[in-house]
Amino acid sequence: MTGSAAARGRPSAAPVGASALDLIGSARVIEAHAPIAPVATTAGRPEGRLARLSVQGLQHAQALGADPVAVTAARLYAWNRLPASAWRRSAAEPALVARTSASAAGTTWVQVSAGPPTSPWCVWRPRADPLEQTGPGWKLYVSPQPLQLAEAVAAALTAAASLPVVSLKYGGDAYGILRPDKLIIHLATVDAVHQLASRLLRLLDGCPVHGVPYSAELGGDGLVSWGCDPPAGSADARIGPSWRAWVTHNLAEGLAGRRDGGIEPWQAALDRIARAGVDPLTWAPMPDLWAAAEAA
Repeated sequence: MTGSAAARGRPSAAPVGASALDLIGSARVIEAHAPIAPVATTAGRPEGRLARLSVQGLQHAQALGADPVAVTAARLYAWNRLPASAWRRSAAEPALVARTSASAAGTTWVQVSAGPPTSPWCVWRPRADPLEQTGPGWKLYVSPQPLQLAEAVAAALTAAASLPVVSLKYGGDAYGILRPDKLIIHLATVDAVHQLASRLLRLLDGCPVHGVPYSAELGGDGLVSWGCDPPAGSADARIGPSWRAWVTHNLAEGLAGRRDGGIEPWQAALDRIARAGVDPLTWAPMPDLWAAAEAA
């Protein structure tokens, strides 16, 4: 696909275990074409489709009632995952994505994980000058509908070839393809995140969108978004090793905590994530979010 879409330039995870799959039946699935109504927050109005979807996930978790923090965090992480019935329409996709990605990778990339059954992710790394992640774990999410995953992976392999990429991974089975964060590119710098987003928004203009809650939207009505993993070995990484795992754990703590002033639990969760260093209107990490963790 060709065309253009403006990337929004304000900067702002690990796969969930089987327990999240058990919980997803209680979570409302929002299809990409469904209208998403505006939602007011304590800080203002969410900016973009993914921000509204994220707040709706919080409100739904509140409506389901009090649960242990780990259960609520897993439910939030799984929010907007497609139901198992969608797999009947996309069961052939893993083989198609494997063939398409191998063709697009050419000699520029090397596959370091073939995915299921040994790993949930199919992982590619640049063949020349491979990078190791040091410092913040910048990542770009690309979230097409399942039937467009092969196209998105091929576009990402092409667009990312000249950038400082640590790795590119996509879900290699039903669980991976039905999750919203089905394609993730890890990059060494935040500038590379925005460069790659701009390229992909042009290459994938018009691609049907799934959408990754609790990530910061960059364009395409939620097709491309981003986050930043906690530094490895930090106290935050023990809370949640990936961006969305860390965010959803903090939100679950906020839903379960004591509240003053008569605000709703979901509003208290937004207040907590803001204090933790995430903009609750865009879900972007604040510029100095991991500064203390890196210095420790």
